[in-house]
Amino acid sequence: MKLSDKSNKSMDADRVEAVIKMIAFRKQMEKRLDSSIAKRYWGNDIVELLENLGGKELVNKWIADSDAIFESRRAEQLRYAERIIKEKWYLRYGVLFVGVSGSLAAGTYKEEDDIDLFVVTKDYTAWIYRGLVKLFGKGIVRYFNEDENSGKLCINFVCEERGTTFDEDIFTLHELLHLQPVYNKEYHLKLLSSNPWVATKFQVSMPASLESARTRSSNFIKIANSAARKLQILYMRRTSHAPDTTRINESYRRGRIEFYPSQFHEMVMKQYEQAYSEIKGEFKKHT
Repeated sequence: MKLSDKSNKSMDADRVEAVIKMIAFRKQMEKRLDSSIAKRYWGNDIVELLENLGGKELVNKWIADSDAIFESRRAEQLRYAERIIKEKWYLRYGVLFVGVSGSLAAGTYKEEDDIDLFVVTKDYTAWIYRGLVKLFGKGIVRYFNEDENSGKLCINFVCEERGTTFDEDIFTLHELLHLQPVYNKEYHLKLLSSNPWVATKFQVSMPASLESARTRSSNFIKIANSAARKLQILYMRRTSHAPDTTRINESYRRGRIEFYPSQFHEMVMKQYEQAYSEIKGEFKKHT
């Protein structure tokens, strides 16, 4: 066997292993992996490689075409998010990228769900952005302790450009690959390329990203952003929000705003590990 043949077989095995991990992550969500996602990021031959390993029946169990009814519903919600972001200046202040994340991106969306947004802003503007959104977004944006959230925008995660290098795990990979860009869509590729582990650790195929200069923030903007953070924390305390200030301040140093439950990542990863063991076992039975 030629050295190049060995190398190609090794690369194919690495791609297959990466997709099995993604299948396992989807399993703990009680969802199958979308075939278009698998082919887009791991090559058009990835389904065939998996079938060679586990057979068509097993692959069909865990990889499928997306549901047409859901895709139609998602497209409608994505158009709404894109339109409202273009219409409302405060949803674009300092913004470099907006992608829809959460249940709508992952395929678990229900009628009563809000629309989670993954937002990247210029450096030292995240808290100014959040303040403007909360100040002007009544009726459009989800607010704490509101009962009716269907179709509202939820500012689920905000990070500044300096904070776009993320943890190297399957949880983050799933989030990045399933993002549905709705503002400055080309930036999604830059977001992926800012995390080279996506390609080196998980064999994701990506075209080269065009580099662009980082925008420098003035000292005035930095001071204003810090003040916006302190004012919003004070407001949260006065409205029984019970903010985790230690976590908020740590996230601030990393250029992020994170309000999702702090134990959520750990819980999901434990479920994933169990699902991975089960999926890996199923494929081993066929080898």
